[in-house]
Amino acid sequence: MRNARSGSVLTFILFTLMLCACATMALAVFMMKEKGDHYRKMVPIIKQNYEKEKLNYSALEKDRIEIKEERDRLKKDYDEQVKLNEELQENLIKAKSESEKGK
Repeated sequence: MRNARSGSVLTFILFTLMLCACATMALAVFMMKEKGDHYRKMVPIIKQNYEKEKLNYSALEKDRIEIKEERDRLKKDYDEQVKLNEELQENLIKAKSESEKGK
C-alpha cells in the first residue's frame, strides 16, 4: 500500500514539473513572438534611418571632395605667391646692387 501511494506522489510531482515546463515553453514562445512583432515594426524605421544616413554620407563625401579641391587650389595659389615673392626678392637685390654700382 505504501509503494502505491509513493508512486502516485511521484507521478503527481512529475506531472506538475511537466506542466510547469510546458507553461514556461508557452511563455517563451509568446515572448519571442512579441519581440518578433516589435522588430518587424522597426524594420521600416531602420530602413528609413539607413536611407537618411546614406544621403548624409553622400552629402558629406561631396563636401569633402569640394574642400579637397579648394585646398588644392589654395595650395597652388600659395605656391605661385611664393614664387612671385622670390622673384621680387631677387629683383630687389639686383636693383640694389645695380644702384650701388651706379654710385
